[in-house]
Amino acid sequence: MFLVISLGAMAQPNNPSGDPDNPVPITGIEWLIGAGAILGARRLMNRKKER
Repeated sequence: MFLVISLGAMAQPNNPSGDPDNPVPITGIEWLIGAGAILGARRLMNRKKER
């Protein structure tokens, strides 16, 4: 059981360029999470202004 779990943990993608300082690019799901966070913060600010 521990062997299967450890294999899943080691299945992270490698950096194809070999440059350790090159960050992983942002994919679509990160953009959606960021947009949701911005929208939520905006709604909280508007709710505080109404009170």
